[in-house]
Amino acid sequence: MPVTNVLVCSDCVHILHTYVYIHFYTRALLRYNIVVPYCSNMKKVFLTLLFVFLVVTTTANSSEGIGKSTRLASTSSKSFLGKIKHVIVLMLENRSFDHFFGFSKPDLDVNGLSGKEFNYENVKDKSSKKIYVSKDAPYINECDPDHSTPATKEKLENNMGGFVSFENARGHKNLNYCDVMRTFTPEKLPVLTSLAKEFAIMDEFFCSHPGPTWPNRMFCLSGTSAGSTETGTWYHNNVGSLFPQRTIFDQVSAAGLEWRNYYNDTPWELFMESIAHSPSNVKNLESFFDDAKNGQLPNYAWINPRSGVNMTTGLGSQDQHPDHDVALGERYIKDIYEALRASPQWNETLFIVTYDEHGMFCPPFSSCRINSPFLTIFSTIVFTVFKKKCQ
Repeated sequence: MPVTNVLVCSDCVHILHTYVYIHFYTRALLRYNIVVPYCSNMKKVFLTLLFVFLVVTTTANSSEGIGKSTRLASTSSKSFLGKIKHVIVLMLENRSFDHFFGFSKPDLDVNGLSGKEFNYENVKDKSSKKIYVSKDAPYINECDPDHSTPATKEKLENNMGGFVSFENARGHKNLNYCDVMRTFTPEKLPVLTSLAKEFAIMDEFFCSHPGPTWPNRMFCLSGTSAGSTETGTWYHNNVGSLFPQRTIFDQVSAAGLEWRNYYNDTPWELFMESIAHSPSNVKNLESFFDDAKNGQLPNYAWINPRSGVNMTTGLGSQDQHPDHDVALGERYIKDIYEALRASPQWNETLFIVTYDEHGMFCPPFSSCRINSPFLTIFSTIVFTVFKKKCQ
C-alpha cells in the first residue's frame, strides 16, 4: 500500500501534535520568514501545516484528548495516544533521503533518483565537468561535507547546484568531492530497507533548519533553536547559559506522563535546561534494554547514539555521521528495534527512526518546488528520514 498518506486518527493525534506540529510547522515558519530563499509555494506548505495544527489541537483538547490528562498521575498506563502508549524516537546523524534511498526502487515505492542528476564541478562554469549521482557510497565517508548554515545556503543556490562546486573549492576533488553525489543501494542497507519495506517510510520529510546538528535537534525537541543557527554549546553564546525553551519533555511532564532520555556513552542535549535539570530522567542505554525487557518503557523516549569511540570497549560510533560507519548504525537500529519487538509493550509502541539533518549529501535537482510533507502511521513503527527536496 502507498506510504505517503496523511493519517489523522484518535490513536495518533498527539504524536501529530508533538512531532508534526513542533517539527513541520516551525520548519515552515523558519524557512518562510528568514533563512534562505526557498520555493515560492512554501506558503502552501505553511497553510497545510497550519490546518493540520488546528485539526490536531482541536482534537487533542476534546474530552478524550491530552487537555484532560494534564493532572493525571505519572504512570505508563495513562496513554496520550489511545492504543499507542509509548513513543520511542531514535535520531541519527546527517544523511539525506536520496543518499540512502534514492535508488531503492523497486524495493520501495518512493520518489527517488533517475541517475541523470548531476552537479557541475564549477557551478559558475557550465563547461566544467558534470559529476553525476552514483551508487557506490562508502560505509565510512572520505570526509565530512560542510553542512554549516553558510555552506548549506551556498550549496542550495543555483537550483541546488553548488554541492560539488563547494567541496571542490575546499580541495576535496581527490576525495570524490566528499562523496556528496554518491548514494547507497538497498542491499548495502539491509536493516533500514527491511524496516521501510515492512512498515512505513516518508520521502517528503524535511529538516527544520538548512544547517547543522544542534539547531535541528532543538527544533525537533522544542520547535525552535532559540536563535541558534550553528552547533554551539551555550544559549546566545553566553558561557554557562543553557537553552531555556519549553520542550516536548516539558509537555509530557505537564500531562502527568513519563519521559526518558536514553544515551549511549554520553547524553547529547545537556545544553537544554529541560534535560540538564532532570537527571533522574537521563538513563544509559542499558536502562533502555532493561526497561524494554521488563515492560517499563516511558510514554516518550529520546535515544542518543554513540558519537565517538568507546575507549574501554573499542566500539565505534553508531550515529551514522558521514565520517562514521553506516554499518555500525545499521546494527544499532536493529538492536533497538529487536529490543522493542521483544518487549511486552511492543503492541502499544510507536518507534520512530529519523535523522537530524541532510549532511549535505546528494541533492535533488531541477526547478524549485517544495512538496507538502506527508505523515504515515502504519502498524506500530514509523521510519522517517529527513530529506532536502526541491524538484
